[in-house]
Amino acid sequence: MIAVLIFAGFALSSFFVFQVTDVYWQVIAQSFLEGKMNMNELFIGSQFINDFAIFEGRVYFPLGPLPALMFIPFMPIIQLLDIRNFQSIFVIAMNTINIWLLFSLARKCKLTTQQALWMVLAFFLGSVYIGVAFFSLTSYVSHVLATLWVLAALNEFFGRRRYWFIGLLMSFAFATRQTAGLGIAFFMLYIFFEQSELDIFRALKYFRTRSQNLLRLLLPFALMVVLLMMYNFVRFHNIFESGYSYQLITGTLKEFRDIGVFHIHHVLFNVYHSLFALPRLVYDSNGHLSFPFVWVSGFGMSMLFTSPYLVWLRRMNFRDPLSQKLLITVILIFGVLMAFFASGTHQYGYRYSLDFLPYLFTALMFGIASGRIALSKRLQTVIMLSVLVNLYFVIFSVFPIFTAWPTF
Repeated sequence: MIAVLIFAGFALSSFFVFQVTDVYWQVIAQSFLEGKMNMNELFIGSQFINDFAIFEGRVYFPLGPLPALMFIPFMPIIQLLDIRNFQSIFVIAMNTINIWLLFSLARKCKLTTQQALWMVLAFFLGSVYIGVAFFSLTSYVSHVLATLWVLAALNEFFGRRRYWFIGLLMSFAFATRQTAGLGIAFFMLYIFFEQSELDIFRALKYFRTRSQNLLRLLLPFALMVVLLMMYNFVRFHNIFESGYSYQLITGTLKEFRDIGVFHIHHVLFNVYHSLFALPRLVYDSNGHLSFPFVWVSGFGMSMLFTSPYLVWLRRMNFRDPLSQKLLITVILIFGVLMAFFASGTHQYGYRYSLDFLPYLFTALMFGIASGRIALSKRLQTVIMLSVLVNLYFVIFSVFPIFTAWPTF
């Protein structure tokens, strides 16, 4: 039954994905093929230029360029067959891989097949991932792809543990979403402290071996950082500028951005929308509740609303070395995101949490495998309720909004 639900959810997501046409990555890939880094032709005769950045009369996209680079090999086929929604096909393929990667990770965490399927159901349909998996918007593609790189890196870590390969995968995550790339901290912590407690004396004893592993991990990652700095310099004459300072935004977001792309002033706003924000009630002109009765906030909703089963993590206590490293990684990424000027508008749930959600799920799965967290009927019921609630919101609240957006 769990497998059927996952399949049905996947089939449903495929339907919705194809209803939202958005070809930004295709246009960016075509620009790269033509030797250009701007997308000026994307906006000829169009007023829909939100989120893009204008610098010296050229239009750029602030997000990491890796999705566009992955589109390049397919561009001849896209042009030959005139495929206008290749991003939809791409999202479906990435969703399929992510389902397999999460199932594989669950099995490597020593979960049974049934337990692993529960985790796949919880992640794919019972979390904020549903809000990006069901649509092929350009920024959502980055979330889906970044999740793939992180899940692949975790699979490699709990498998063959080739640090050069983990570093390569995390460099891909960084080139897709920079905050997702910060997850490399987990692997660095493990190299220095292995399975011991955070003991500096033990770390010094094995300094040579760990330094070699750290070099293998960081070399491909550092190379990607340098390449992205060069990419930023060519576009904005600043190695640290990815385009957010020049992004075309209005209203509250612009006011926040003008304070600073990263600033302590943004923390309270982001903490509220990531942890405490709830749906809004829908009223008609007479003040009566009206269908769909509840509506999502464009700034996102609490992770504890979209994934209430995460409260079971409190039973972990995070006293063992592995869960400590996972928690430190989550706190690091979460802290950086809280200082960012935006919480991720036009979304269901707090989608930026996908940068650290795989690490929380890893802790949850190890908790179940160790017996600290029981996959009881109560927990299963909470997962099922989160799936049903998320599906309701996505189908009746989010989908009508997205299909009304301009397309190209």
